[in-house]
Amino acid sequence: MEIKRPFGPIIAKVRVSKELLTVLLTRAGEVRATKSKENDYRNRLSGNLSEEYSYTGVLTEEEESLLSNEILGAAHSYTLTAAALLKRDISILKESMRIDVPWVNFMKAGEWNPRHYHTGVLSVVIFLKVPKEIAMENYKEGSVKKSLQPTAGMLQFSYGEQCEFSSSTKNIIPVIGDMYLFPSSLHHQVYPFISDTERISVSMNIFRK
Repeated sequence: MEIKRPFGPIIAKVRVSKELLTVLLTRAGEVRATKSKENDYRNRLSGNLSEEYSYTGVLTEEEESLLSNEILGAAHSYTLTAAALLKRDISILKESMRIDVPWVNFMKAGEWNPRHYHTGVLSVVIFLKVPKEIAMENYKEGSVKKSLQPTAGMLQFSYGEQCEFSSSTKNIIPVIGDMYLFPSSLHHQVYPFISDTERISVSMNIFRK
């Protein structure tokens, strides 16, 4: 028997460098401390979060170069993989892409990100801080662990219709240092958690130049 699965978008997982992870986490703390109105990004985003900030004017030239090289390099590899899988010439050169303004999400207990999609060609999410208490909710909290779909603090992608022998959703358990690349038009959401802690992630969109 030969199995083929020709439908649906491609989601890629990559590990970011410790250097980039440190830069993004450090600068996130700094922009948060300033509470600059210029960097408050909430009115541009779908998230029901009390703190979301852009990295505008925060990164040094060297740090912007590190971010660009690492993210766009991964994006180029993504398009090459997609082209090979789909047997279509859809790859995009690294030099032909640009990163729009990246932003950081400080997610607290009871906050969530409703189902939405982004602009651009590809979107990126990087997990900077994921306390163990959040993951443990799916195993210890009575109301959650008894559910058919324990999803506390998880990222969920959704696509297409539900039919036999298939799935229309994919749940992602956040892990520090994991980066996910996906088509910007792909619907996704983030479920709330109840632990008195905080999850930090960075998102950004990639456009053709």
